[in-house]
Amino acid sequence: MGPRPDEDSANGSEPEIVGELGDDDQHIAYDEEQQAKCREMVEALTDTEKEHAARSSYRYLMATDTNNDEDRDKYAMKMAFRYLVVCFGNRTKALDKLRKTIQFRLDMDMDGLRKCCYHTGTDHDEETTEKYALYREKLDEEMATGKMFVSGYDTRGCAIYPYIASKFTTFDPEWYLKIHSYTLERAIACTERSTNGAHNKITLLRDHFPELIHHVYLMDAPYSFRVFYSMLYPFIDSFTQKLVKFISGDEAKRKDVSSELYPLEELMPYMHPDGKSSKALDVKSYLYDIPFDYAFDEN
Repeated sequence: MGPRPDEDSANGSEPEIVGELGDDDQHIAYDEEQQAKCREMVEALTDTEKEHAARSSYRYLMATDTNNDEDRDKYAMKMAFRYLVVCFGNRTKALDKLRKTIQFRLDMDMDGLRKCCYHTGTDHDEETTEKYALYREKLDEEMATGKMFVSGYDTRGCAIYPYIASKFTTFDPEWYLKIHSYTLERAIACTERSTNGAHNKITLLRDHFPELIHHVYLMDAPYSFRVFYSMLYPFIDSFTQKLVKFISGDEAKRKDVSSELYPLEELMPYMHPDGKSSKALDVKSYLYDIPFDYAFDEN
C-alpha cells in the first residue's frame, strides 16, 4: 500500500493535510487596467528581478537557453498578476510583495532545489557541485519517510500533494521550510505541465505562493489542534482562511472530497474511504528518476 498515516496519527494524534495546487494560467485574462498595472510592475523590476520572477515557472526555467526578453517578461507578468489579485489591485503593495518573493526565492535557491537531483554531472563549477550534493543529501534525509510528495491530479489537472505530519521524525528549521518549498514547487510544475498552461507554514502560502493553492484539507485533526487553530485563525489572512477546511470521518470525506473533482483512483484511502491509490512511494525514484514536473504515481 502507498504512504499513509501510521496508527497513532489515524487515532487522532496529529492532523493529516492534503494540499491541492490551483491553476497556473499561461494565458491570463487581464482587463486593460490590470494589464497596465502588471506591465508597470514588471517595468519597475531590474532585469535580474524579471529573470527570477519568470523562473518561478518551471517551464521557463528549463527553457532558459532559448528564452528571450519577450518570454521573460511574459512569465514575469504572470507572477505579477497573482500578487495584484491578492493585493486587491493595489499596484504598490503588489510590487512590494513581488520583490519580497523574488528575494525569498533567491535566498531559498529555488532554482538549485529544482535542479539538484537531475544535474549530478560535472557541468558545474566546484561550488555549485558541492551545493547540489548537499541538497541531494538533505532531500534524501528529509524525504525518506514519505512525509510529503506529489500524488495525482484532480479532474482539472491540478496537482494533489499529501502532507503527513506523523511521518515527521526530525525537525531541521531550515530544511523544514526547504522541503515544503520543494514540494510546492514540484506540485506547481506538475500542474503547469498537466494543464499545458491552460489554467490559472500558512505565511509561506500567503506570502510566496499566492493564487496557486485551491484547498488545504486538515483530515482527522485532534481537538487540541482545532483549539490551536482557532487561536491562530484571527491572524491568518482572509485568502488563506478560505483555503482551509477541517474534515473528520468517512462520511465527511465522502461529502467534502468530491469524487467529481478528485478521481478515486488518485486518492489514498486516508483521504477518502473509497480511495484506490495504493502505489508505494519509492523516494529515490521520486527524487532522481521521475521528472520534476511529474507526480510519483503518474504513468
